[in-house]
Amino acid sequence: MKRQALSVCLAGTMLLGSMAVPAMALSVDKLTDVKKTDWFYPYVQYVTEKEYMVGVSDDLFAPTMEMSRAMFVTILYRLDGAVNTSENAFIDVPDNTWYTQAVNWAAEKKIVSGIGNNKFAPEDPITREQMCVIMTNFLTYRAEKDKKIFKTTVEEKTFLDAESISAFAKEAVKQCQMWGLISGNEKGYFNPLDHSTRAEVATVIRLLDKLLASGESSTGDDEKPGTGTGGGGGGGGGGGGTVEPTPTPTPTPTPTTETASYTITASIRLPESVTTFVPEVWKEYDVKIQDGKVTGDQSFGAVLTDLTTGNNANAIRNCVDEALNRVKGKTSTQTVKDQQVTVSISQTGVISAAVSVKVTDFTPGTRVSQAELEALIGKLQNGGSMSFSKDELLTMDDLLGKIDQVRGMTDEEIQNKIDQVVAQKPELEQVVSGMTPEAIKEAATGYQEQVEKIFTDIGVDRNHISSLPDNYNSTEITKDPVVMTVSMDLSAYYDKSVEKFEAAKDKAISRMETELGLTFTDDQKAKAEALYNGNTPANFVTDNQNGTLTLKDTGAYVTLIQNNAANSAAFYQSLGQDAAFYEELLQRAEDKYQDGYGVSYNGTIQNMAALLGDKDGIFVDENKKFRNDMTFSVTVTASEETYSSWLDLISGKFSQASVLPGQMPGALNALLGEYTMTVTLDKQ
Repeated sequence: MKRQALSVCLAGTMLLGSMAVPAMALSVDKLTDVKKTDWFYPYVQYVTEKEYMVGVSDDLFAPTMEMSRAMFVTILYRLDGAVNTSENAFIDVPDNTWYTQAVNWAAEKKIVSGIGNNKFAPEDPITREQMCVIMTNFLTYRAEKDKKIFKTTVEEKTFLDAESISAFAKEAVKQCQMWGLISGNEKGYFNPLDHSTRAEVATVIRLLDKLLASGESSTGDDEKPGTGTGGGGGGGGGGGGTVEPTPTPTPTPTPTTETASYTITASIRLPESVTTFVPEVWKEYDVKIQDGKVTGDQSFGAVLTDLTTGNNANAIRNCVDEALNRVKGKTSTQTVKDQQVTVSISQTGVISAAVSVKVTDFTPGTRVSQAELEALIGKLQNGGSMSFSKDELLTMDDLLGKIDQVRGMTDEEIQNKIDQVVAQKPELEQVVSGMTPEAIKEAATGYQEQVEKIFTDIGVDRNHISSLPDNYNSTEITKDPVVMTVSMDLSAYYDKSVEKFEAAKDKAISRMETELGLTFTDDQKAKAEALYNGNTPANFVTDNQNGTLTLKDTGAYVTLIQNNAANSAAFYQSLGQDAAFYEELLQRAEDKYQDGYGVSYNGTIQNMAALLGDKDGIFVDENKKFRNDMTFSVTVTASEETYSSWLDLISGKFSQASVLPGQMPGALNALLGEYTMTVTLDKQ
């Protein structure tokens, strides 16, 4: 599957015009007009990091602006090292402009020769066919300078509008197409007179730079490409006159060495309700086969590490920033067996939590019926407009008495009650694990104040409720929910999580052996443990020792992802299994999870297994042939229907059914949809 940018490169543009473009090196992440979600983001990132292209201001790249002839030549000038030339070649190229040296250099090296009448038309937008002519002449010049041969890698194709290509550009367009620098649109048209945007040129420049790097040393004068004497191309406008033809490059002899360039891309697409951002990482590789010897090939494990390091670290950082920004400053509430759990994350990443509990869980007996007491507690929890009958006020007085009982209990008595609640409702164990007797007493005091204020608001003395008429109904008041909220000690919760994580290690390693159908060697077990240990809770949050936790910063999560990738690669490589092993494993996973779990594959299991099982490298097969394009993706559909299936799966694996809600929590509604991870091997 070819990348989108390759199918649209050199497609239409707007005029750069006469604006002076100073050389401003810049970071792509500081550009306000280049977003991570834009198809051209990685290409702009590449050319700006290399300083082949610069901004039109401190924070603008102008991706949709048309590329001028002067700007395009300036980019090639930078690719060649930017060596100044003194002689002025054209009458319409003044001294001391930002493009003067570049145009003079291009004329001296016979990369351009102008549009006729000793004019270059520097500010005219460059056409697609002109770009091809200039790039062909540039590569002819570099072939002689570097003593290299630039081989074609793409089969020749005939564009549907081939007759529209100017005579002087036909051979250059053909050559650039076979070099893989340009391609037609999806309908098969080249559109030779269309203009190109700066974003599209960024795509071509990255391909051109790769071609320069992939050139092979020539072995004699008879193998050197011909030197170009034509240039600039036609259709540029201005100055009139005829266009000087471009000489046909000397055919490149077929080298004995085969080379290929590959791009590996991994992306994760999330439901639009979560984010429209598609995290994507990629890495390019140049591979050579010479006399049966392969160089440049990479194992799957090495590629996995590459996808999280280098330039990809910036993409991961952006993704982590996006995720943290979406959760910071948010509060969510979930109900588990009538207990409301509220988790808040501040803008600085501090996590706090509270649980709404019923005072009746801690105090036995009542002078009114339990049903009446529960009904009143529910009414107060709902809040809003309310009034109270005499019976309700008597029940409320009893409620205050029970609150007093809680406040007077010893810490041991409260802890015993907590243990009793968990024994009766084991599904609440995780929820109440961070409760402390001190926090419950503090919550009871706050709850008491809220209930007592109701008597003040309706103007009733608690000591005279019995004297009220039997048909009494208070004035209506509006109240926020009246809830006994216990702050959770997340430090205690954190300690229990770490303890459980450590205790589950042996079972987790055993499950890995079972799923893989292996008995680990000592080395494999050590690498599996390293992979498991990397996900300890301590790597995700910091215990503030005050009942709250804090999310790690972006850098810590990026490091965590990179370490996990490295540990995964090491574990994978330690397995040393062949394609048959991975094909059986993938097939077993598909059979086990596809039905009822919302999991589906796109792409053949055999192809993916071949990559995983190739120990020598994933780009060249066992027959010393280059592998073709491949796309493999896994899609998980999260829905109300699949939730119960996944719950059964998790419960069976981890034996923790008691801490998971039996029905999908409402808080998860926003997360429903398709999650797709795609890996693409693109042979260019």
